[in-house]
Amino acid sequence: MSDDRTVLQVRLPDDLRRELVDNCDGDGIAPDERLRQWIAEFLRRRKDRATATADVEKLRGLVAEGLTAATDWQDMQAALRRGGVEYFEKGGGLALRCAADGAYVCKASAVGPGYSELMKHFGPFPEHSHEWLAKRVLGDGAE
Repeated sequence: MSDDRTVLQVRLPDDLRRELVDNCDGDGIAPDERLRQWIAEFLRRRKDRATATADVEKLRGLVAEGLTAATDWQDMQAALRRGGVEYFEKGGGLALRCAADGAYVCKASAVGPGYSELMKHFGPFPEHSHEWLAKRVLGDGAE
């Protein structure tokens, strides 16, 4: 069986090395294993950021397409669901979540207009609990 690992030497200041060793001893893990874990986590997060950036661009396009085609909230939600997400009430505004499992994705304003602008386009979000917000944005006649 071959070992697919490569030796990498890392020079650490003595105080940092001591702290690493002490922490690893306390956790019952070898310093080299801890460093491998940290590097793997760092690389995963970096990849996740790149994926998230690509996803944001995809979501921006999805929202823009929905705004162009939709005439009401039902149409907008249908357009978003075709892309796997949907709007939901979050605090005084809206956010996007995964349509399949409800996992939070991002604030609506991160990929398109915020709730106030969307209200001006479609009216208040159905059953949004902050009715006062619709009155403030759309005027006293808002329903």
